[in-house]
This record gives sequence, C-alpha cells and structure tokens, in this order.
Amino acid sequence: MQRIGATGRRIIFYYLLPIIIAIILVAVDQITKKVFENLYVESGETVIIKGFFSLTCVKNTGAAWSFLANKSWGQTFLKILTVFAIIGFSAFFVYSAKKGKKWLTYAIVFMIGGTIGNFIDRLFMNGVIDFLSFNIFGYDFPVFNFADCFLVVGVIMIIIYFLFLDTDAVFKKKNKKLSSDGGSEGENAE
Repeated sequence: MQRIGATGRRIIFYYLLPIIIAIILVAVDQITKKVFENLYVESGETVIIKGFFSLTCVKNTGAAWSFLANKSWGQTFLKILTVFAIIGFSAFFVYSAKKGKKWLTYAIVFMIGGTIGNFIDRLFMNGVIDFLSFNIFGYDFPVFNFADCFLVVGVIMIIIYFLFLDTDAVFKKKNKKLSSDGGSEGENAE
C-alpha cells in the first residue's frame, strides 16, 4: 500500500477537507431548517429561555432584516447576486488554498456553506427558513438560521485574518532584524 506523499496531503488538507466541511455545513443548515419547519410551522413559537431565546419558524422572502422582502423582483435579484457571490467565494477559496492560507481558506468555507445553504432555500421555496429568535436587551433581533451563523463566522474570521494574521495585517507587529550591511530589514511571518 502506498503512502500519501506531501502533495497528496496538501491536496487533502487544502482542498478536499474544506470542501467536505462546506458540504457538512450545508447539510446541517438544511437538516435543521427542515426539522424546525416540520416541527414548528403549526405550533408557532417555542420559548427556550423566557425573554431571551425562542424557536420561531418563519419564511423570509428577503435578505438580512427582510431587505427586499416586499419587492416582486427581490427574489430574482437575490438569486442572481448569490450565484455571483458563490463564484467569487469559490475563486477566493482556490486562491487562499493555493497560497496555503489555512485560516482564510476555512473562513471562506464557512461563507460558502452559509451562502449555499440559503441559496438552496431561495431556489426551491422562494425564501429562506429562519427559526432562531433572540431578544437582546429588549431588542427583538431578526429571526435567523444556521446558514446566517456560518456567514457571520466566516466574515469574523476574515476580519481577524486581515487585522491580525496576514503578513500585512493592520495590528501585526513587524519583526526587525539587522541585515549584513547594518540596515534593518522587515520580516513578515505568517
């Protein structure tokens, strides 16, 4: 039996594993939406933590905060926009994986998983099933789902990457070392 070489491990770690994780994220999103749609569509709201968290199944025909929900062309626009977002995220994924930027790659995986999860709903139901409802300090936060959570996690990871982890990160300390001619030379490690 042959052992997997360095190239094989790289392909698995940088391409195959992230794709499997994206598929798992989409599956978790779709399964939870179906479960909550079937369980809660007739019962309305189920309070988990009074005054803070409940399960409420709603169909959102718009985007975040029901943006474009009342527009007849809204679903078509959101579907087209989502296709372009998936293409863009996929290109960004390939770039980050080729460059070996693990943190960035997995951030994009979360964004792809969330985007595809909501896109499936838009394609087949002309809206997105949301069921997680929070009341934060008296503010009734818009109901959302796991795909939305995955998108937010991906965005937060990208922000962390560009602020702290990238070689040109805003808040990353630059190490200086003396070069042979006595000058200083910046050293950026990722």
